[in-house]
Amino acid sequence: MPGKPRITNTELEVDVEDFIVTWSAPLYNGGDDNLKYRLEWRMKPITDDTEEGIEDNIAETQFKITGLEHSEEYEVKLFSVNQQGLSEADIKTFKTKPNPGEYYCDFIPHYKHAVEPGIAVT
Repeated sequence: MPGKPRITNTELEVDVEDFIVTWSAPLYNGGDDNLKYRLEWRMKPITDDTEEGIEDNIAETQFKITGLEHSEEYEVKLFSVNQQGLSEADIKTFKTKPNPGEYYCDFIPHYKHAVEPGIAVT
């Protein structure tokens, strides 16, 4: 089995259009130099109905995730893969930035309000 790769992104809040997940290769390749990666992502909270994005056979140590929604939290899982099997996952959680013109109230869960450009929110 290959070793566990490490997600290297340090930001906790990301853009929905330009979220590139980056990682470092595992220290051990499992005795097989033909190492690829599997990336999975899904919106939280996770239920039986939660849709999951999956990308297999990634050769590079980065991947651009598209189709995310604003002001949501996502779980990202990364695996190393080769003929020996699938590694243990590295798991990180990221929050997407709010839509411009929208504010998010943390003390009232899931309360979002659109704001006209040029109007101050107090």
